[in-house]
Amino acid sequence: DVIFQVAGGCGLGTLKAADEAGIWGIGVDKDQYKDAKRVLTSGVKRVDNGVFNFIKAVLTGAPVGEGNLNFDLANGGMDLGKINPAVPKSIIASTLKLKQDIINGKVRPPTGL
Repeated sequence: DVIFQVAGGCGLGTLKAADEAGIWGIGVDKDQYKDAKRVLTSGVKRVDNGVFNFIKAVLTGAPVGEGNLNFDLANGGMDLGKINPAVPKSIIASTLKLKQDIINGKVRPPTGL
């Protein structure tokens, strides 16, 4: 009943197909709430925060590490997009609690498949 497309802008067709099928879609990469009629929310990559924090670290001489940098909910590298008002308030509350539990380290999502 819900399609979570993971192709960013290339997945807009998936969100529009969800509209046509009368099911919900979840966007990715940017807030895709306004890109289709039946978007529940989006998993938003906050590349802007990642770039800003990296440049800030370089300018201040803070260590940036080697290899890949990890950006997540805790450091502002990921977030949720606008949540559709059709989503029941209890589900929004449990989702936001889970988000905070992830940030606080109480819940650890898998880092790979």
